[in-house]
Amino acid sequence: MAIEINKNSVFEIVDKFGDSNWNVRKNVSAELIAAIGDSEESSREAAFAIIEKIELSRTSRDETEFKNILYWSIKTLGALVKSIHARVSLTGIVRDRELKDKYREIAMNELMNFGYCREFRNELIDLLSDSNWKIRQTAARLLESFPDNEVSDYLISEFYSFANDDLIYWVLQIIAHQQKERALDFFGSILFSSSTNTKLYVILALSEIDVDEAFKLIVDCFDDSSYMIRTQVHQIIDKNLKRCARFVHDFAFSTDFRTRCEAFKFLVKSMDPQYHGMITQMVTSGSTENRVLGLISFSDTFEESIIEFVYQRFSDESWYVRNFAATIMSGHGQAAWQYLFGKYNAEKNSNNRYWILICIKSIINPDSEKHITDIFELFKQSKKNEKLQILGIINFIIAKINSVSAKNKLIVSLIEALNDKKWLVRKDASLMIEKFDRQLVLANVKAMNALSPDQSYWLKSIITGSVSN
Repeated sequence: MAIEINKNSVFEIVDKFGDSNWNVRKNVSAELIAAIGDSEESSREAAFAIIEKIELSRTSRDETEFKNILYWSIKTLGALVKSIHARVSLTGIVRDRELKDKYREIAMNELMNFGYCREFRNELIDLLSDSNWKIRQTAARLLESFPDNEVSDYLISEFYSFANDDLIYWVLQIIAHQQKERALDFFGSILFSSSTNTKLYVILALSEIDVDEAFKLIVDCFDDSSYMIRTQVHQIIDKNLKRCARFVHDFAFSTDFRTRCEAFKFLVKSMDPQYHGMITQMVTSGSTENRVLGLISFSDTFEESIIEFVYQRFSDESWYVRNFAATIMSGHGQAAWQYLFGKYNAEKNSNNRYWILICIKSIINPDSEKHITDIFELFKQSKKNEKLQILGIINFIIAKINSVSAKNKLIVSLIEALNDKKWLVRKDASLMIEKFDRQLVLANVKAMNALSPDQSYWLKSIITGSVSN
């Protein structure tokens, strides 16, 4: 027997959506959908009745029954894809902030089944500023599926009437996805005249358009006054270095030091030989400022050729350049340790050896027995001033050592240094030993073979107990 669609019959059917049996709920929904068919009048009656029944059920049914009624009402309305009234009813459910987000999202997903009309377009644009991110995203994806001359052209014409940040963000995303490179003129026209937030959204939209002209517009904001804008631009460049390098190149000649520095870093990172050559020449023959700037641009890259080039700057005539080279080398930490350790013994230039030790002081791990072994290997190959510099490094790390085995390793190495030919070296080594716990020193002395006369002399105060610590 055919169901007559009116308010009372729909109320009676929707009541069954609250049934505890899932199959009953599913079958009732299917029967109602079949009864409505393609009749606009029936769908109007059903939509109005369903919405009214949802409202009544909020207070008249328990929570479980209400959730079932709400869910199956949404699914039923979503099946009436030819009905304006079903669509409007679903939109109303999405806008109902008193409902849990889960059900608002379900209603939003059901709207994906409905086709384009201008009223629906405007309803979806309004939802782009909803408090729920999933609803905003779904509305945007649905708008993107409509004809771009009906959506993007309209959004561009109305752009200056939009004030909500969320709305502006999604509007720009939709335009970028629909029109791609055809939207570049529009984006270019608003990029530099917009507020900081809108400019950020334009840049994010441009990053969705995979053409060089879009990247050019993004890089044009490389030196923007806003830190937020610069950071976003730099992140996009970092992900698209090959595409962006030629546009970044223009900023390598900026009058602003920070801008030049950032530009050079990206050019080095791009691995393009022409930019490497340009920066290498600048570091070797430019002004002190440019030599420092060029070095900074190498700071994020650890490759054999680059690290060797940085090392060669230890011989630069400018202390500032040498210091920056050491800072960059030290910044590579453990990766630079073996490189520097290998360089030290072969290095004849005492100035370079000095800067190697400066780097080692920054890199050394106080609890690493290997580092302690390595540094005393360097000690054996060093001249007096270098040995004193190494002992200065030891003095720097003593208070930072937590490992007992590392302490023992260091004590034994310092006791061996008491045999050095230079009196000042022996004296400094003895002062270092006195900073350790006396019992720990005595335990290491006892474990050693017989002490030399020099060792006995310099350890006398500790052995006799005249120095306590």
